[in-house]
This record gives sequence, structure tokens and C-alpha cells, in this order.
Amino acid sequence: MPSDHSRVKLRSDCSRPSLQWYTRAQNKMRRPNLLLKDILKCTLLVFGAWILFYILKLNHTTEECDMKRMPYMDPDRIKRAQQYAQQVLQKECRPQFAKRSMAQLFGSRYSLDLPPFVTKVPAESEAEYKYDPPFGFRKFSGKVQTLLELLPELDFPEHLRAKSCKRCVVIGSGGILHGLELGHALNQFDVVIRLNNAPVEGYSEHVGNKTTIRMTYPEGAPLSDLEYYSSDLFVAVLFKSVDFNWLQAMVKNETLNVPTIGVIAVVLATHLCDEVSLAGFSYALNQPRTPLHYFDNLCMAAMNFQTMHNVTTETSFLLKLVREGVVRDLSGGIHSEF
Repeated sequence: MPSDHSRVKLRSDCSRPSLQWYTRAQNKMRRPNLLLKDILKCTLLVFGAWILFYILKLNHTTEECDMKRMPYMDPDRIKRAQQYAQQVLQKECRPQFAKRSMAQLFGSRYSLDLPPFVTKVPAESEAEYKYDPPFGFRKFSGKVQTLLELLPELDFPEHLRAKSCKRCVVIGSGGILHGLELGHALNQFDVVIRLNNAPVEGYSEHVGNKTTIRMTYPEGAPLSDLEYYSSDLFVAVLFKSVDFNWLQAMVKNETLNVPTIGVIAVVLATHLCDEVSLAGFSYALNQPRTPLHYFDNLCMAAMNFQTMHNVTTETSFLLKLVREGVVRDLSGGIHSEF
């Protein structure tokens, strides 16, 4: 018979495995619970991140416009726009009209004798060195002269310089151009100024295919060789001195009020030509689903997220020029006269 000591030892030996089994079983039961908690945490984390991304997307992503479903274009409006453009071209050209009108409208703020092209030998007034870019070359005179030494001095081609009266048209990138079929009329202007990377290839029916000047900020230059012609003048608008101000404006959500290339081109055109027209200018901010450009899928709503340009002020400026008869709006995006 087993002794009492043996019984105690046996009982003790038997009880220990049962305790170990209970502990192991309890741990096995805990593991699924812990795994379930981890899965729930990960799910909540992913779901929260998705919600945050969606909110940021709503606040900072511009809606794309379907260019295959362009807004309906009234055939009567197309006809009126084309007739109006032809009327502008058929009237007798008025020498010095744009300059005189600008001087009358803005007084001393508009320089009648400002040369449109920078020369290696600065003019006596050196007005272009009184202001910071993009209005002038103050603090950059040395760099400008070094750059000019590398470039040929360019001016209008001889056949344009020989004309006693020239007509300019500044073609904007606005989606309002798509469908008006103004290409034929735009090609008849003496000087055609295009902006940034706005393409001609594939859109000539609406925007024409003649280019006299391609005017662009450095980052906005066309990437395709098809948009450059040997007879074109390439006008680079330098603005690098405002880059730090731009960063500050972005951080503070301020408007920097750098002029758009379009407004700069319109003012330049008044120095180049006797009469000035514009086409493809429109900032219909109250129509966010309207195409912003004639060549991509950006909507007008995109303008609400940029802080570089004050398009409301610029629209007022252009509206003043059109209403005063200084320039003509061929597409009616600023003010329709047809």
C-alpha cells in the first residue's frame, strides 16, 4: 500500500499537470481575443485614415471636368462670335489706338514710350530696371545683361515692322474657346500671342494655328516640339524673385497677386500693336463645373484653390479695357458685345 507520503506526492504530481493544462488553455483562449482586438484596432485605424484622406480630398482636390461632355454651345452664339470677329478684322486699323487709349485711361501709370523688347544696351530711361520681376529686372540687371550676350537681338519680322498698323490678338486658354470655331478668324490677325503651354495641335479649329509670340513663365513652357515654330518669338516672363513670397503666401493662405501671363500679354500687346483683341479669357467662378481650359479636364473650381493670382481684380481690369473700347473680346468671356 502506498504510504501517506506517497499519496501526498502523487496528489501533488497529479494536480500540477492539471494546473499547467488550465494555464495553457487559458492562454489559448486569450490569443484569439488579443488577435481579434488587434484586427479591430487595425480596421479602425484604416477606416479613420480613409475618412481623413476623403476629407482632405474634398477640401484640396479639384474636380475634373469631362471634356467629352462639353457644355452645350448655342449655334446662334457661335455664328454671332464668328461674325463679330470678322467685323473687327474688316474695320480700318487705327494707328496708335491701343497706346493712346491706355494712356488716356491710366494716365502716367502707362508708359507710352516703353520698348517691348529688352536690348543689350539699356534705354536711357531704364524703366525696366525700376521694378521687381515680373514687372521689371531690378536687382537682376547683371544677370539680364549676361543672358542678353548669349541671345540674338530679336524684333518683329521685317514684314510686320513694315506694316503701318498692326492688329494683335491675345489668345487665352479658357474653355470658352472650345466650340466657337474662331480658328480661321484668329489666324487673320497680324500678331497672334499664345500663352504658356496652350496647345495648337488638335485644336486649330477653335484656336487657329498661327503663332507669332509664345509667351510663358519658365515652368509653363510647352513640352511638345510641335508647339514651337522657327518663325515664332519665344517670350520668357521671369518672376523668380517672388518665389519666397509665394511659399509664405501658401503657408498663410494669402493671395500673392502675381499677374497672370494673360494680363501681362494684353498689356504687352498694347505696346506691340495698334489695335488689340483677346479671346479665350473667362473666369466664371460662379460656374465651378465649367471647363477652365480648352485643352484639359480641369474645372473652373480649380481657381478657388490657387493663391497666386487675383483673378477677380484681373477680370475687373480686363472688363474696364473692353467696356472702354481699348480692346475687343472676341469670345465674350469678359464682356460680350455680340
